[in-house]
Amino acid sequence: MNRRCFVLGLALMLTAGLNAQAISYDFQNIAGGDTVGDAYASWFKMDVTDAGSGDVLFMISNIGGGSIEQVFFDFENALLSDFAIDLANTTPWDSSTQQGVAFSVDGTPGNLPQGENISFSTDESVSADPPPSKKGVGLGETLGVSAQGTFATLIAALDGGSFRVGLHVISLPTTGSPSDSYYNGRRTPETPVPDGGSTMLLMSLALFGIEFARRKLAAK
Repeated sequence: MNRRCFVLGLALMLTAGLNAQAISYDFQNIAGGDTVGDAYASWFKMDVTDAGSGDVLFMISNIGGGSIEQVFFDFENALLSDFAIDLANTTPWDSSTQQGVAFSVDGTPGNLPQGENISFSTDESVSADPPPSKKGVGLGETLGVSAQGTFATLIAALDGGSFRVGLHVISLPTTGSPSDSYYNGRRTPETPVPDGGSTMLLMSLALFGIEFARRKLAAK
């Protein structure tokens, strides 16, 4: 193998994690709202990733059941813009099997059901294409939503409560297949976002490993 190619490949592997770190959040019930879906809040997860070039990526997943039919975003000061469905990170809809996910950005943002109980004011929303019971985010499926904005600022707003994400889930697996709403809770696990110093340390370690590998190859 060409030594230069090997070192370049090693550099890419060591630094890839720095450019695509995901911060994970769980979802919680809305106090004072419906209780029919309270037991299912832990089924829904969100990963937030710095997608590079001034973009951020939300990945909403369902690990339990029901169908996520809408996702709502409540934020201040035009923190994000240009919301879009990220098809590369969304479970594709297959018309032959009638499985998968198909969503669109709402021209007029909807209101999170029960959101008034937590003063949730929707700025942007995305909804499953009809029928939402099939094209929503079902068990084992994922929805990707991208937007333009600064990753560090977004994470600070999520942690501080000035940016919130709400879900409306239908077809819950109990009598009558009811619906319920949730909004994002704490990080899972609660680990800090690397600051500039942490990132520089990781990059230094990566470069040290590259140089060590280069010298080992040169000695052969």
